[in-house]
Amino acid sequence: MSKHSHKHSDANPEQDHAHGSDFTKATSFLPHHRFKQSIGGPLIRVVGKIEKLYPSPDNHNGANHEHLILNEIKVEYSEGLPEGFSVSSEIFVAIRFGDQEGLVDPVPFVEGQTTRMQGEYIDSSQAYATNDNPGLSVLHFTHHPVGFVQFPVDDNAPGQVYS
Repeated sequence: MSKHSHKHSDANPEQDHAHGSDFTKATSFLPHHRFKQSIGGPLIRVVGKIEKLYPSPDNHNGANHEHLILNEIKVEYSEGLPEGFSVSSEIFVAIRFGDQEGLVDPVPFVEGQTTRMQGEYIDSSQAYATNDNPGLSVLHFTHHPVGFVQFPVDDNAPGQVYS
């Protein structure tokens, strides 16, 4: 299993989501599912407060990842979420950086500040606990060509976009 704290499934993202335990898979095949980083989950854009920022990047299969926990989640956009499904109010985020597949550099996050992110959502039923993730839902693929990070986000400035 990946250290990003999600369980991989061989289930087809185009399957009928009313059956089985893969209810967190997207309700239809989405464009980002063609990329190897995708596990077939819904795409979401959220705004949230940085509750916890882990001090050192996690190296997973040769790629560095920033890990943080967001709370006070507000969903601004979603695609492929099953009807009636709610995104968790607190999520673990893994942000790849330092190679051609992720962001160029880590984002200079500050605990307590607000950020906007887009990526693939993995519900807690499909995630598992690690040293950094206590078992929360996960937002990953928060980089090009699917996701992005915008930080800081406040009423006075839109913040820099990292993709």
